[in-house]
This record gives sequence, C-alpha cells and structure tokens, in this order.
Amino acid sequence: MKPTINNAANWHHESVTTPLPEDSLAEAIQSVMEGKVNPWKKYLSNEDNNYHSENVLHLAKHVGDADDVAKATAILARHKKEGHLSDENGDDRYALHKKLYPKFVAAFAPK
Repeated sequence: MKPTINNAANWHHESVTTPLPEDSLAEAIQSVMEGKVNPWKKYLSNEDNNYHSENVLHLAKHVGDADDVAKATAILARHKKEGHLSDENGDDRYALHKKLYPKFVAAFAPK
C-alpha cells in the first residue's frame, strides 16, 4: 500500500520494525507529501554539509524580501559558476547572512 494522507496512519512497510506513533507518522508523511521541511533543521543540515551559499538563499526565502532572494540567488550562481567563493562574493554572502540570520533564528530556532 502506498502512503497517502488518508491512509498514512495505517500504512506500514515490512522493513519498519518500530512504527512511529500514528499521529507522528501521519504528520511526517503529510509534511513530505506537501514538500514541507523544518527550516531550522534544513539550515543545520546545510551547515553540516558546508552548503553556506545555499543557506544564504534558504535564509532569504524564509525571512528576506525579493531583493534578498535575488542577491542570494546571484551569490549562489556565481559560486557555482566560479567553482569557489571569491573574496567579493564571500563578502556579499557574509553581509547578507549577517542581515538575515537574526531574523531566521527569531522565527525558526527552537525556543
């Protein structure tokens, strides 16, 4: 049986030996199906993987305005195109991160 929102609480697979509580499983499946990811956990995961330019875009999408998203997108594109982070691009990334990070923490960090 393929999991859906309607049958999520009853869905299981042979490889699952310790099922989650029904409400947790339903919530997890619904989050995945809706494309929802915990923004704080995504930020931490990106940091662990050294995805710092991607994280600036992540911050901009969650707490920035359209100009911040455009700047972060350009920073990430230059980083990928050049294959490294230039000093100028690094300065731009740092400035945007410094601006957005406090807002992101206030909105998404566990209390």
